[in-house]
Amino acid sequence: MSINIQNSHHVVVIVLGDVGRSPRMQYHTSSLLQNKYRVTLIGYDGEDLIPFLQAKGGTTESKLNVIRFTPYSNPSLPRMLGLALKLLSLLYHLFNILWNLSFDCILVQNPPSIPLLSLSLFYPCVIIDWHNL
Repeated sequence: MSINIQNSHHVVVIVLGDVGRSPRMQYHTSSLLQNKYRVTLIGYDGEDLIPFLQAKGGTTESKLNVIRFTPYSNPSLPRMLGLALKLLSLLYHLFNILWNLSFDCILVQNPPSIPLLSLSLFYPCVIIDWHNL
């Protein structure tokens, strides 16, 4: 199956982790912006973005929207309960963000995209970056 996103206008790039620590997905975002796509970059809050994205994100004519959040974390909970609550927090944030966006395609990095692979059931265009193959 071939995917044609040339006619698409808005791509959502999702990082399951600190966006600033994912240069590969930031470079994908940069490439999409340079090819005239509107891009929403979603991931955890943390490190700064690469300079190109910092500059694009601060302009009013920018086609870049960065949404960062902090998933639930409580080190005093038992490990399995803490991981389950973190996963629920992640799914809650992503559901709320994606529900309120209109977009043409989603780009996710794998691993760790296991919770996001289910998106392919609901959205016609999900691109998976299998960077460890």
